[in-house]
This record gives sequence, C-alpha cells and structure tokens, in this order.
Amino acid sequence: ERLPKVIQRLAKSGLISPVQADVGLTFIQFAGGGAGKEPADIEVASVSAFARSLHLEQPDLRIRVIDLAGGTTPKQMTEVIMDEIPGEGRFKAVSYDSSRIRRVPQALLQDPSQYRIRESTWSEADVVLVTGGAKGITAECALALSKRTGVQLALVGVSSLQTASLESELKRNLVRLQEEGIRFRYYACDIVDPEAVNTLVEQVQREMGRITCVIHGAGLNKLRRIEQVSPEEALEEVSPKILGAYHLWHALQSNPPRFFIAFTSIIGVTGMPGNAWYAFSNEVLDLFLKQIRSASPTTQTLALAYSVWGEMGMGARMGSVKQLGHWGIDAIPTEEGIKHFLHLFERDPGHQQVVI
Repeated sequence: ERLPKVIQRLAKSGLISPVQADVGLTFIQFAGGGAGKEPADIEVASVSAFARSLHLEQPDLRIRVIDLAGGTTPKQMTEVIMDEIPGEGRFKAVSYDSSRIRRVPQALLQDPSQYRIRESTWSEADVVLVTGGAKGITAECALALSKRTGVQLALVGVSSLQTASLESELKRNLVRLQEEGIRFRYYACDIVDPEAVNTLVEQVQREMGRITCVIHGAGLNKLRRIEQVSPEEALEEVSPKILGAYHLWHALQSNPPRFFIAFTSIIGVTGMPGNAWYAFSNEVLDLFLKQIRSASPTTQTLALAYSVWGEMGMGARMGSVKQLGHWGIDAIPTEEGIKHFLHLFERDPGHQQVVI
C-alpha cells in the first residue's frame, strides 16, 4: 500500500519543466543522515537514484537531495535547506546526521583480494531459490555457483514450460543445466502475487528441502523519460524487483535463509536518463536488504550493483552498452561478471552493496 504513494509523489516531480533559468527542485529524505549505513524507512529514504536520473533527463533543473536524521527539528531543517539550495552546481546530494555533520556520498575503491572469507559452507544439501526466469546473467551466475558448490537450484520465472518454445532461452538454459549435471527444478510463479509466492516457497521446500539462499534477479526496465510514465506503469515496472523481494522474505522469515543476494544495478547508484524507475527500484531493493539484515542478523545480505554486461542481460538487450560506451564505461565480459559474483559469494566486502 505504501509503494504506490511513494510513486505518486515522485511521478509529480517529472512533470516539472524548467521554463525559467532558476527553476529548482529539492528532495528531502530521512535515511538517518549517516551515508546510508543504517536501515531506513523506504517510504521516506529512497529518492537519490530517481533524482539523479531526473537531473540527467533535465540538466537545466537545479536539483538538491538532502538526507536528514529522523530527529531533525523544523528549524534545523529550514537552516539546512537554506544553506544547500544556493550554489552553482545543477545537482547536489548531501546528508546530515543527528550531530549536524555534513557528508557528501562518495564511492570507495576496494581491493577485492582483501575481502574477508565468509564462514558459511555450502553443499548439495542447500537449496538456492533463483528469480529471474532462468535466463540472463542471474542464470549464468547460479549455474557457476552450483558447479562450484553442488547446491540445488530452484529456478523461478513467469514463463510456463508448457508454452515456451524449444528454441527459447529458457528451454536452452534448462538443457544446459541438465547436461552439466546440475540438480534443479523450474517453477513458474508471479512473484508480485504474495499468495503465489507463499505457495511457491511451500512447494520448493516440500520437493527440494529448506531454502538456505535466495538470489533475486527478477526485474523490469523500460526505457522511458519520467514524464512518459504513469504512476500505474511505474508501479508495474518496479514491482518484480521490490515486491518480489518483499514477498519472498515474508514467506521465508519464519525460517530465514542464510544468504539473501540481490542483483541490483549501477543505475541505482548513479541514475540514468530514461531509467528513473529502474534506478528507484534498485535503490529501494538495497534499502530493503538492510532491513532484512537488521531484522535477521543470521542472514547475510549482498546487493550486486553491476554495470552492463556485454553479451547478455537486460542492458545488452536494451542497447545500454553503446550508451555507456559514450560515457567511457566498458561492458563487463560474461566470464568476468561471473568471477566477481563467485568471489563476493565467498568473501565479504564489508559493505552490503558493491558496484561492479
């Protein structure tokens, strides 16, 4: 019920047109002001990637994103806003914690060889539930994980095996899994439907065993400017990624998995023109994983914010490789993307979300 309200509010911002030189838009959110370290209420803390996308679509707008701690008084809020709105830059994102310490979000370059080895061990007794239709980069990573560890795969997609053609990517991938000797089952399920997800989880655990890991790769991305998307269309686009994760967690939380991994996107960090709602859904998913980690300390969480893969995946299908190339960003080779996935599955980077 809360997600449509957030979408309604954000959708209005895309209708603003900078008819005058100094038109501006300031987003106030309450993620704690601690640079995204604490779990936050998604309804009031998920605007940054959307705002960055809006800035890239309308560079003449003066856009500010100000993140505040929950206990900020109206007087303090007014002072911060009046300080931050002026300035030459067309876009600015800042945060203030409860001590009024000002921070500017920055990426931290890491050395993957220094990641700490995770203590978990995995075997053929483990069941990994994988959303994303047994296709694309999620399927490739799940296959590589099963080959390395022996885990069973419960592959979930909206397509029915009865209606899929023999030449479809789904059927081809399932044949590959059989040839590789992978233990798997495929389940058709609309993960936006909570009752369908409850039934799915019960069936998987009855037929395969307890679900000990989730790899959530489902998502939709339709290339459109913000003003071209109705709130209803935006909800449809973000639901597989956001509500899918929400329903899976609530179906599993009585016996939580040891690991909950989400395939997010660099777009959920940087924004991208024509991808505002996809950016929003990825940022919300990362925030939701923080809530999972807070609610279930025994569940490890990881958000893999990949850039576009060169040979497969959503970005390759939509032509994002060429667009990112204009910005000097190279596509990730499939082999390299899988290598990073396996490394992060086995080693803890010390941060929940890693941009790759």
